[in-house]
Amino acid sequence: MSPCRIVPSRQFRRDLLRARRLGCRMEALGEVIEALASAGALEAGHAGGCRECQVQPGCALVYSRREDVLILYFLKLSKPLGGFQMFLLTEIKYRLLRVPSRTALLLCAAAMLVGSMAFYLGSIQANQAALDQLAENLPVKVRVVSLSGGKQTGLRIDPARHDALAAGPLHDVLASTTYSGAWAEEVQNSQPFLGGDTRVQGINDPRALIDVNSDAFHYTGDWDVSLFQGNEPVCVLSSNLAEAQGLAPGDQFALPLYTILYGNMENGYYPVGEHAIEVAGIYDGPGIGDMYVPIQWLREITEAAGEAFSYESLSGVLDNPMELNQFKAGLGEMGFLQPLEGMDDAFTGGAVSVEDEMFIKTAGELQENLEVYHSFLLPFFAVVIGLVTLVTFLILRGSRKEMAIASSLGRPKLLNAASHFFGALLAEGIGCVLAFPVMRLLIGIPIGASLSIMGMYLLCACVGTALALLALLRFDALALLTKVD
Repeated sequence: MSPCRIVPSRQFRRDLLRARRLGCRMEALGEVIEALASAGALEAGHAGGCRECQVQPGCALVYSRREDVLILYFLKLSKPLGGFQMFLLTEIKYRLLRVPSRTALLLCAAAMLVGSMAFYLGSIQANQAALDQLAENLPVKVRVVSLSGGKQTGLRIDPARHDALAAGPLHDVLASTTYSGAWAEEVQNSQPFLGGDTRVQGINDPRALIDVNSDAFHYTGDWDVSLFQGNEPVCVLSSNLAEAQGLAPGDQFALPLYTILYGNMENGYYPVGEHAIEVAGIYDGPGIGDMYVPIQWLREITEAAGEAFSYESLSGVLDNPMELNQFKAGLGEMGFLQPLEGMDDAFTGGAVSVEDEMFIKTAGELQENLEVYHSFLLPFFAVVIGLVTLVTFLILRGSRKEMAIASSLGRPKLLNAASHFFGALLAEGIGCVLAFPVMRLLIGIPIGASLSIMGMYLLCACVGTALALLALLRFDALALLTKVD
């Protein structure tokens, strides 16, 4: 219902002032209300045609002074729901617009508190995001080393250990081995065999070798780097060997291959047969290898020839470094040990080295920060609620006399506080909206997180505003109205 704007007469003002001083309730204000309904309505120019200005039994009256104008609201209890809603919305609008400075203070306070919450909760999210992305930024590498921990290549790594580790919680597993080949007939017929004239590198990815450039591999046809993960008899030749043998991509050749046995007491070469190999590409970068073939193919032809196959190097990256302790605990079941200095065996790849020092240090610092932030989270929300309570109390303190007058006229305190509550909450919500671009553009908080922060602040604002109004409504209407400043 729209408010009636009535300019009262001097007599009406005197009567109303007398009623306020006496702290009279609705029953004692018959003359004042009657004067308002008749003389006041006539002065407003409604001359009996304004039914809304007629004071009827069961109506509540709330008013406020501004520029010597009396603003009156009537709530008809015959239509409690619709009338109350209209009345409440009108009051809320009135609260927001009557004293713009109060509304501006609520907006500024809300924007500042939302910004504080965004900074605090944004710090928690930033630390959590850094912890989640730590595995990508600081990958934990796992390498098979000798029992003494002094070697990472030139080892004898049993295929069973390779299979167990590759099936574990690892990705980007890189493996290599070295074979020998014999192009020249005199090299093939030499007794004993002294290592041949061609170095054959078995790999599952060019990155398994630290002395080669992966970008220098040039493939032909449908072949690409994935050929090293298969078991086809194909190879990538070094440019020098291809030129010396007159080979080009797409050509085929036959080459006897020999496996190399490493050990403390023995070093030997064992033939695994002569095999036809197709040239799938050319390598024109640095490196000591003459030929690069799929390591799985070498393993299959070696086992088929009845010889022992072994990997020369093996490494990988842990999938979830946060489960580092569980991974280390399972190494024993895979057949691995922790490196132990002083071990004589420098060739057996039976130990695992985990490069986790930097990850553990960084993750520990991030987790410590998160624990500190989470431990102060509830006190932080309590401080926010306390600040909302204090600010709302100080801003609405000037409305206590208005509340006392409304109470003296018979209006329940709960209804009297409703307009103040929703008005303050609406102002704080507008402050959140003003702070939203700052959270998005300056702080860089995602939309979903920004909306969550605004929602949490509004919950705190509800509690703080309710507490402030509870403190404001603890007054005696008669004592407050008769108090002389």
